[in-house]
Amino acid sequence: MHIPDFITALLLTLVIEGILAFILLRKKRYGVFVVIALNCITNPLMNLFIDRILLVHYVIGLIAVEILVTIIEGIALTIYLKDWKKAFLVSVIINGSSLLIGLWLMPLLY
Repeated sequence: MHIPDFITALLLTLVIEGILAFILLRKKRYGVFVVIALNCITNPLMNLFIDRILLVHYVIGLIAVEILVTIIEGIALTIYLKDWKKAFLVSVIINGSSLLIGLWLMPLLY
């Protein structure tokens, strides 16, 4: 994966998950910013890991790492939201949606 691909993946993730966080966390003052900050850390690391380390099929590796990212972001959101059920629900919804939309867009972009 080249630098422009990393940037495209990050920007798509930020847009998709930012919109969903805005909808799901509209009553929380900084919810969108927390989600964006988390993704600025987890997305590049995830893509670097998939690109440089995983030797399995890309989609299988992507799903496996996305599950790990969902758990990490769920834990981080629990600290912010103080409600682990809501935090994990939000994390599953935004990460699952982002994954599905990304898989759908991938053939169109590459």
